[in-house]
Formats: sequence, C-alpha cells, structure tokens
Amino acid sequence: MAIMTFAKLADYARRSRSLPNENRSSRAFLKVEAAKKDHDTKIFLSHSSKESDEAIEGTLSFFKIEFNAKVFVDRKDANLSGIPSTEAAPYLKENIIKIPKFVIMMSPDTYSSKWIPWELGLADGSKGYDKIALYFVNQDGTDNIASKQEYFGLYPQMWFGRMEGQVVDTWNVYDTRDKSSWYLKDWIAL
Repeated sequence: MAIMTFAKLADYARRSRSLPNENRSSRAFLKVEAAKKDHDTKIFLSHSSKESDEAIEGTLSFFKIEFNAKVFVDRKDANLSGIPSTEAAPYLKENIIKIPKFVIMMSPDTYSSKWIPWELGLADGSKGYDKIALYFVNQDGTDNIASKQEYFGLYPQMWFGRMEGQVVDTWNVYDTRDKSSWYLKDWIAL
C-alpha cells in the first residue's frame, strides 16, 4: 500500500493550474471553493501551518479532480487571518462540527502542530471514529508516520493500493480496528 507524495501533490497543483478557466476545477476556483463552507463541502482538512501552498493546493486538486469533493481549508478562508489564534478557535470549531468528514494531512510537519491535536479532539467528540481519516503525505510514498504518535493509530487511514477483494489499485480508507476498508469515494459520500 502506498501513500501520497509531495511530488504527486505538485502534479495535482500543476494540473489545476493548467485547466481552462471555464473548467470549474481551475486554480482560482479551488481557492474560492476551499474558503467556502456550505452544504456541498465534504471535508475539513486539518494540516500543519508549515505545509507548503503547493501541497495544500495539490490536496485540494486531488480531492476535487479524483472525487469531486469540496474541501474546507482554513488558510484559504477570508474570515481567518491565516495564522492560528485563539480568536479563530470558535470559527474552526463550528466548521469541524458542521462539515461531514475530517481529514488530517499527516506529514513530517504534523508533529510540530499545536492545533492538529485540538482539532482532532473536536472531530472525535463530534463526529465519531468513522468520519475521520488520516491522509499521509511524504517524499517517497511509503513511510507510515502515524506510529510516531500512538493516538493517530486509532483512526482510519487513507491508502492507495489493492485491498482484499479488489482487482485494481484504488484510494481506500482502511479501518485500523477491524481491518475493513472502503473505497475513498464511497467513504466521502457516506
């Protein structure tokens, strides 16, 4: 099983920039869509503030292009200054609770984040286990960084590969509790 790489995210970001403006997946559209929170927003993306703009843009493009899923990202929201603060907490809490799915972008920078554990705690308490997934990103696409923090091992994980009963490699959400899996597209729609 594999995970997302920063190189693949850069490719998704380039793909979104190369689409014609009339295509609703263009770069400007992705930025606007990421800042909106409406009934169509499917995923709240929790991430380290150290993530590059390209990695965030690539993630937005990945979910939009592959799954037609709108993602809320706090750094793209005009209501926030872009810098995490205690004033932002009520607004973030409202969005974590309202948006159906919660995905943590797990990268080498995740462990230095002060906000990801707080956001995860809110998501866990308001959504439950099955609406949270860890989305791993690194340089080579093979390292599982969840093992560095035990509580991350409690949550479903996004993987690219062939799960039991599948005949082709796909993006899946793997449940670490009972070893079951869902197609990522189905998990987003649940």
